[in-house]
Amino acid sequence: MDQVLSIAASGLGAENGVLGAVATNIANLNTPGFGERVTEITSGVNQVLRAANSPYAGQVIAPGLALTAGATLAEDIPRFGQSVVPSSIPTHLAIEGPGFFMVTNAQGAVWLTRAGEFTLDANGELVLPGGYRLYPPVAIPTGMSFTVRGDGTVVVNGQAVGQIQLAMVANPAGLLQVAPNLYQATAASGPAVATAPGQGGAGTLQAGALDASGVHLADAFGQLIAATTAYQLNAKMVTAASRLDAALTNLQV
Repeated sequence: MDQVLSIAASGLGAENGVLGAVATNIANLNTPGFGERVTEITSGVNQVLRAANSPYAGQVIAPGLALTAGATLAEDIPRFGQSVVPSSIPTHLAIEGPGFFMVTNAQGAVWLTRAGEFTLDANGELVLPGGYRLYPPVAIPTGMSFTVRGDGTVVVNGQAVGQIQLAMVANPAGLLQVAPNLYQATAASGPAVATAPGQGGAGTLQAGALDASGVHLADAFGQLIAATTAYQLNAKMVTAASRLDAALTNLQV
């Protein structure tokens, strides 16, 4: 029964990961630019019981024998939506199409995000909550109003004062989350390539708007029901295996 317990426990662990992802998605239903967590479960590692061409009882058995034992959470990746919702704040920016804003942290590392909740700091630079600065930086003269065109050009009094760049990666699902709603390029995602909005496949910018969360509530509820059911069944398998173990222990000769 130890094998049954181990298999059921692996199923509990895998479904617990799925439930955690679903809970995170529902919690971030209204988080601008949030990348929905997409999970995949795969079978566990095979346990080889008999190698191919093994001798047994004076004969050679050609087929091997292996059992698939349990399950594991194989994938937990972000999937970004591309819906745009209006905002009443003119410094907010949305990307209509693919691409990511580039921002720098306090150490100067460049991170990526779809969240465009920018405001102006004391130096007139566009920053996200938490102090992450738009990269390359764009400075707005103090007290001056400005507009952002679809191609990323920042205009003050009819004069261009800067150009907002977007980052493109070959595989956004391969990005690594390093901070809330902030991601880092990895070998799986490919390098971040700076691109002007509207060029190289990048989307265009819309001021006074935000990218909506990538979470779809109906899908999340469906996943919740499926994961909860699977979790409960695995828990019942643990209980059944425990009872069988107890029955074997209490056998009297």
